[in-house]
Amino acid sequence: MTKHKLNAHLVNQIERDANFFWLNVRFNIVSSIIAKYKLNNLLDVGAGSGKLGRDIKEKNSKFEYYFDEPDIDANKQLIKDFGQKYKATKNNRKFESIALLDVLEHVENPINLLEDCFSKLQKGGVMIISVPAYQFLWSNWDVLLGHYKRYTVRSMLELLDNFNIEILEKNYLFPELLFPAFLRKISKTKSEKFPKIPDFFNRIFYFFSLIISKFRRVVPFGLSVFFVVKKIDD
Repeated sequence: MTKHKLNAHLVNQIERDANFFWLNVRFNIVSSIIAKYKLNNLLDVGAGSGKLGRDIKEKNSKFEYYFDEPDIDANKQLIKDFGQKYKATKNNRKFESIALLDVLEHVENPINLLEDCFSKLQKGGVMIISVPAYQFLWSNWDVLLGHYKRYTVRSMLELLDNFNIEILEKNYLFPELLFPAFLRKISKTKSEKFPKIPDFFNRIFYFFSLIISKFRRVVPFGLSVFFVVKKIDD
């Protein structure tokens, strides 16, 4: 991904992610997992605007949110919002949880990134991973965002088989968005931006997708692949 495209997408995300339903549903799911496993801290790899951290800390002000974000401008804002000491490169600690939300598809060698992240995860720690699903949905959107591939549950299992972990959750998210993704593919979009949605419909889509996400363990397909794994040992 070129720096220009990364920054264009990031600026768009910062402007919209406070309201965009897809991101908010995903952050809600992550927050519920943190509460379920009673986690006290998290490293957000590819933190973007830090919306995940703000959402979590709204529910638990004592929660420690650390960030790792390669974009210089985003880093400045994250430091301003959360503090210099929560920048991951400023400490050598291990974390109770790590989030890799739509990050792996941006790297050519995901094994290397996963190895680095697992080295920062404490024994018994939880890693939360999401990636875009299905190579047949590959479109100009993926090219613009600098993706290398899209995944399936099976291909993620093969990737994660390289590590000593326990699979806590493996499923798909957002089955309701498969058709819009197909339309995006055939439209050959030339923009990496999230679509503009009127606030009223955005709220409806949020609650609709949130309800559907409650059934993710039994839904056999979706726009995103979603894994929760636990590190067995160091």
